[in-house]
Formats: sequence, structure tokens, C-alpha cells
Amino acid sequence: MSTIGLETVDNCIAFSPFGKRSKCHTSVSLMPPAERLLALMQLDLQDIYQSEQAEDTLGVFFSYLVMGVYDSAINERIRQAFERSRQAFLPGVQALIESEPGRFHGVTAEGFVTVILGIAQGCAIQSLLNKQRIDVEQILVVMRALLIAH
Repeated sequence: MSTIGLETVDNCIAFSPFGKRSKCHTSVSLMPPAERLLALMQLDLQDIYQSEQAEDTLGVFFSYLVMGVYDSAINERIRQAFERSRQAFLPGVQALIESEPGRFHGVTAEGFVTVILGIAQGCAIQSLLNKQRIDVEQILVVMRALLIAH
């Protein structure tokens, strides 16, 4: 693939929700661990669904994702974007696991992050396939029920 093509991939990733996750805001980092994860998920979901061009951006991103199966340069850039996503969530997940070791016995931070990102990415795919926006508030209500011990 030409350098111009890779620049296009980089721009697509940068403007997709998968390229925006790098660090959490200071106010988020001061929250209790479960609330921090909810806030990060909310930021992610809002990144995916608030833009008027969200559907188009996701469509282009997933097109590049498929192309990445056949092109190692595209695959590497997308893999790096997904890794940035993982790294953005990892400290909050680790803090939550450490804050409730009995509840999360046997749960690894990597496994937990995989589930969280799977939910966010799965919502994006559902949005594209169903041609409708996901109810972000409903997803957050479900995540709150899963993350907050009662």
C-alpha cells in the first residue's frame, strides 16, 4: 500500500472513536474505580455516537479493518489503535479489581478490558448493521448494574 493510502488509514483511525482513547481526564482519574470505568465508557460511547458523521466514520473504519486482514501495514495501525484503547482502560480496571479482590477473584485486568472494549466495539457494529444509533444511556445503565456492587 502506498504512503498516501496509509495516511488515509491514519486519518480514519484518528477520527474514529478507536483512535481517540489515549488518556483519561484528570477529573475522571480521581473518581472511585467503578465510577471511573463508567465515565470512560461514557466518553467512548459518546465519541462513537454523538457526531453527525458517526455512521460514515464507523463504516470507513470497519472497511479499513477488513482491509487490514489482507494488508499488514493497515493491520498494524489498527492494532495500535486498539492497543491504545486497551491502555486507556487498563489503570481503571486494575484499580477496580484491586479495590474489590473478593468480588473479582480470578479476573485479570486484560480479560476485563477485553470485555469492556468488546461491549463498546459490539455496540458500534450493531449501530452500523441496524442503521440506528445505540441508546448510550441504556448501555451505561446496564454497565452500572454490572460494575457497581450493591
